[in-house]
Amino acid sequence: GAYSYLAPNKSMRLYNITDDKLSTLLTEATGGYFLMYAITAYGVLFTDMSTIKAIGVAQIPINVSNLRNILNGEAESSGCNMPGQWVNLAITAFAAYACLSGADYATTAVKALTVYIGLATTQFRFAPEAALKTWGIDLKDRSPVAIFEAKSLGQLGIINAVLIGALVSNVDAYK
Repeated sequence: GAYSYLAPNKSMRLYNITDDKLSTLLTEATGGYFLMYAITAYGVLFTDMSTIKAIGVAQIPINVSNLRNILNGEAESSGCNMPGQWVNLAITAFAAYACLSGADYATTAVKALTVYIGLATTQFRFAPEAALKTWGIDLKDRSPVAIFEAKSLGQLGIINAVLIGALVSNVDAYK
């Protein structure tokens, strides 16, 4: 997970898989979702951090990744719909801000984030071609590796949506 986030262009080589720009971008996002899960779980289970604060801290890696890929042109050169990338960043950054600032609406922001992540990543998991089309990816850029990475992204996104949704709904973290 962390390796996929930090070195997405190298992580697939461990398995002798040749990646492309889009699959590298998706690998990085998948690693970001893995870190989101790990940070949330660690924050809730092993620190005195509140659930809302843990969820906010966990949004930092995915926001940094999204912003970096927008600003350095990776998202655009991979064929992504740029307004969609900015909207995605705005949603996740708003939720992180709400959680980290202790805003009164933080719980509502997390619930909205849960629905957003759940819907977007469920499409990636079960209909990856349609999800990539939704995000503006042209058919010619959808390699088998990118489709696999889209499914992986979807799986980790669903796991995150379930985790943060359960936690913000006051399900005991130890159950």
